[in-house]
Amino acid sequence: MTFRRPFCNFGREDRAERKPNANDLSASGRGMIKTVFFDLGGVVVNVHFDLAVQRLAKFSPYEPAQIERLLLESPETKKYELGLTSTREYASWALQALQLRMEEEQFVRAFSDIFTPNQEVVRLITQLDGRLQVGAISNTNVAHYEWIARHIEAVAGMRPAVLSFREHLAKPDPAIFTTALARAGCAPAEALFIDDLEPNVLAARSVGMAAFLYPGRDALVGELRALGIAVP
Repeated sequence: MTFRRPFCNFGREDRAERKPNANDLSASGRGMIKTVFFDLGGVVVNVHFDLAVQRLAKFSPYEPAQIERLLLESPETKKYELGLTSTREYASWALQALQLRMEEEQFVRAFSDIFTPNQEVVRLITQLDGRLQVGAISNTNVAHYEWIARHIEAVAGMRPAVLSFREHLAKPDPAIFTTALARAGCAPAEALFIDDLEPNVLAARSVGMAAFLYPGRDALVGELRALGIAVP
């Protein structure tokens, strides 16, 4: 889980315009796909950041809109996403910045319990796993990733998991995609990346990967089959 704006792509940034045929890809001229990388927030999991805001508002003098803006726009959040601060340091900052009357552990729970699985994509990952290498490339922080991996078994099994807080890199920096290719041990033409933000898709394509916007499960299956990936 990039932050377009922070927190696993909470959907605060404008989404790419879905133009007709924008995702058309041809398998001709490409190698056989051996690794499929998924973004987490907005693709594998649904993000409900409003739940965190509502919980925190009960312990803060600030209004929900102020809490959301302060968290999403703070440089501290970006640093946490890039792995430059620890969960304890980030929680301590948030308690002070929001004047929260709660313990650090309470903040982490309220902040992290905001994800639900996209069941159709989770099932698809399970179907692909074992036949292809299935990995993740996501802008996320430690607390969010640990929550997701603890509650969604398919995510815990995604390898390689190339995450912004581990790599100190964030999409759409092309370097995170070249890092993912190295971790997977595959050539760019052998890798596919699926995201819900166009800048990230374009960045993946810039290093030679096949990539497209997440179009919904049925259309996704069609895209995979067009690339020669058999889906039950």
